[in-house]
Amino acid sequence: MTTNVTHFLYEAKVNNITVIKSMFRCFELVVGLRLNFHKSKIGRVAIDNDILQNYDAVLNCSHMSISSKYLGMLIGGNPIKNSFG
Repeated sequence: MTTNVTHFLYEAKVNNITVIKSMFRCFELVVGLRLNFHKSKIGRVAIDNDILQNYDAVLNCSHMSISSKYLGMLIGGNPIKNSFG
């Protein structure tokens, strides 16, 4: 099974999430494919869980666990907190 990963790094604002959703919609219209948001996940770095849940609702997707590994590196969560890592 192939897993495709795309990372967007933005400041945590609703306007930026709306821009990402618009970019995805433009992709769908141009390419003729549909993105499966139910299989998509949003991640976070040092933002509150309740803010992330609002973004989940805008994108109609779920979110990754607080920390996960990508290319062997731990990403997500707040590195200042002891629970990270």
